[in-house]
Amino acid sequence: MMKPNKSTNKNKKIMVIIWLFISFIVIVSATFMVYNNERNIAWRKDIDYLSKELPKNHVNLFFKLSEKEFNKEIKILKRNVYKLNDDEIMIELMKIFAAIGDEHTNINYFDGNRFPLKFYWFEDGIYVIDTIPEYNEIKECKLSKINGVDINKIVKEVANLIPNSNNQWVKYNTPSLLVAPNILYGIDIIDSKDKGTFTFINNEDVEFSMDIKSSKADTISWIDKDSESLPLYMQNTDKFYWFEYMTENNLIYYKHDVCRDQKENPFIDFSIELFNLIKEKNPDKLILDLRDNSGGDSRYIDNIIDKINLTAPELNAENKLYIITGRKTFSSAVLNCLYARANSNAIFIGEATGGNPNGYGEVLVMELPNSKKKLSYSIKKFESFDKAMNTFEPNINVEINSTDYFEDRDPVFEAIISN
Repeated sequence: MMKPNKSTNKNKKIMVIIWLFISFIVIVSATFMVYNNERNIAWRKDIDYLSKELPKNHVNLFFKLSEKEFNKEIKILKRNVYKLNDDEIMIELMKIFAAIGDEHTNINYFDGNRFPLKFYWFEDGIYVIDTIPEYNEIKECKLSKINGVDINKIVKEVANLIPNSNNQWVKYNTPSLLVAPNILYGIDIIDSKDKGTFTFINNEDVEFSMDIKSSKADTISWIDKDSESLPLYMQNTDKFYWFEYMTENNLIYYKHDVCRDQKENPFIDFSIELFNLIKEKNPDKLILDLRDNSGGDSRYIDNIIDKINLTAPELNAENKLYIITGRKTFSSAVLNCLYARANSNAIFIGEATGGNPNGYGEVLVMELPNSKKKLSYSIKKFESFDKAMNTFEPNINVEINSTDYFEDRDPVFEAIISN
């Protein structure tokens, strides 16, 4: 009787192992292909839904991007779904929304994660204005690169994701996108959504890099500034509206950030208190600060202008009423500026607005059926007396630089005091 050949048995075992491995690969690949195919179909259905429903519901979707171009971009995206990851698909959708050109019409791509950095785009560059204690050394430093890519190149790419009518709105929104891991990953700036290498320039003009980890936005404990040293416009951020009488200058500073009623301080009571103070103090100046007002119900501030005309007309005299505007002044807050310019002698000071006086608004929201991504769209068109305007320009332009900010100075307020 012949004994089994050891070499033959060994070869059989190897063949069995190879067969099992190939079977495993085939099963995994088939499973992945099924999943991937389902995912691709779901995305294409979402894109189809968007392409049909958005033009139907928006008041005038093709005012900037033509219907032909819109459909072309949709077709290209549908065709490329299979080779794009979810982040890249969202980036392409953001580009389409940016091309539409309506700031109120956009798609929400915040996934709850961010880098623990707060940036602000000053006239002299983009700086870190806050972070967490672990990265304290980068506070007040200028951003120069992310993962070795020059910040100027990144800013140009990010601008293609922001629906805008003017560069002010781009400057306002860019800092928030620079700390979004999914955005930076989607435009191929970082290799992982868990961390990125940020390069800074300190106040001694020394460039250095630091690896920074992303985290859940709602778990971050910021360093923040000492509240006692803050200029007026950075105080009371938990309030929708507030005012303060300044004895040394005999003026009332009134900040209005959110145009809706605050439960613990109803606006009708607030306005009565404000005008009682005006009557009592007869101030030399009233400053209405709208630089951080991104809109809401325009009736709140319009009513203030009307009430000034009715009960305190002396504030309409020369150099009495000042309204501060900025890049965050948006939507109904821009309409408030137009109303005040037509119905008062207010002097406008600060930066040009991010909002467009001839823009779209009154926003509704829809949800894509499969990805559940939410998008907003406008149902009304607003037109000012000058249809060529794409921003509201103040009478006196005053910008803040990084030195002003870090030294707790407000050059806008200082310009009003000295005027």
